[in-house]
Amino acid sequence: RMSAALIEEVTRREGAERARMRQELDIAARIQTAILPKHPSVAGLELATLMRPATEVGGDYFDILPCPGGCWIGIGDVAGHGLTAGLVMLMIQSIVAATVHERPALGPGQAWKALNEVLSDNIRERMGHEEHATLCLIRYERNGRLTFAGAHEDLLVYKRESGRCE
Repeated sequence: RMSAALIEEVTRREGAERARMRQELDIAARIQTAILPKHPSVAGLELATLMRPATEVGGDYFDILPCPGGCWIGIGDVAGHGLTAGLVMLMIQSIVAATVHERPALGPGQAWKALNEVLSDNIRERMGHEEHATLCLIRYERNGRLTFAGAHEDLLVYKRESGRCE
């Protein structure tokens, strides 16, 4: 009897843990997609965007933030999945948006540095976690100049005039 009760309890706990994880992933997916740019529009750019959340969602970051004279583009990924990764991604979005809104002419390296300082404090000191993220912040200026800081994936730039990707 004891082993049957033990097996039943373990099965119940495993089911509850799976349900909790499903709920956490659902919340993370909603966080991740809720703050995506809905109708990005930047003078001088033709934009086409698509984000498909991974099966194990939570930490994908993508944003386009128009500003005077151009825009900021951010793309990155928080290590791990689930609610914690979703919260870290939400912090990244908020910190970047606040930083470049207040100082749109800031260089990408300076914006990245400000983000890293606040984010590191939030994750390590306040949350007591060790998550990390890859991130690239790109500053587009209407004259066609792109500057960036950080690293996430290789960047490809299509130049309509020459018909080439660089």
